[in-house]
Amino acid sequence: MSYGDPYAAEQAAAAGTEDLSWEVLDVNGAEWTLSNPSAFGTPAYSTDEAGNTKLSWANNNVTSDNIITFQSNFDGPRIYVPLSRPDGTPYRFDDFPDGNITLRIKCENFVRPADEAGGSNPLLGAVLGLCSDPTLTSRQIVGGMNLNGLGWGYTGVTSNRTFYAYCNSAQNQLSNTNQRTAIASLTLAGNGGGAVDVLTFSATGNNEIRNSRNTNVYPLATRTGQIYLCLGWGGYSVGSDITGAELTAKISYKIISFDTIT
Repeated sequence: MSYGDPYAAEQAAAAGTEDLSWEVLDVNGAEWTLSNPSAFGTPAYSTDEAGNTKLSWANNNVTSDNIITFQSNFDGPRIYVPLSRPDGTPYRFDDFPDGNITLRIKCENFVRPADEAGGSNPLLGAVLGLCSDPTLTSRQIVGGMNLNGLGWGYTGVTSNRTFYAYCNSAQNQLSNTNQRTAIASLTLAGNGGGAVDVLTFSATGNNEIRNSRNTNVYPLATRTGQIYLCLGWGGYSVGSDITGAELTAKISYKIISFDTIT
């Protein structure tokens, strides 16, 4: 077993691995691609100067497939970008079984309109995570989006903030009256995946809920494409009107990767 020596000479970190600080999500850049398989409504997304990302979708008759946390399909809007190393080369499943990626996500400044007199929460939900194919409508591991990450949104117009450990075609819901922030982590390694782990916190930093859900992303030799960072959003309730509704939160993330597992 090896131990760190605090008196040993400091060694320079490998290029591209030094900065482990959060990166605030900015969806304004041209590198993001929009896909809306439903071809319905008008999706909109932007990040303001304070780093708050706003998502909306003009849809006045939400169907089950428009709901990102519903059953096995999701055809609502999503934006995505292929993940790249510091040298610009893409992360691919071909890199495995020796490659590994850990995604950390933080959701804060989660705006709750119901906190204001007469305000109503938007019946919207969103998910940021790692994805195999962001253009597909199936949520499945094989032959689908294979989207895994942190979800957030509202289950009712006066409900409290809700977070999700989102894994492929299912999710675990985390909700209580005190939570304001959530931090999630997900690791892909050896051409497979572990669990999405989520912790939620109050405004004073107290840990409120801990939950996780297994991604069940098992090793698959035919999974050889790029790995994407994908942000999808959609309605929550069938038949609801989300025209003009806007989901706003500050989302930060970090990709951590080492050259090899061993």
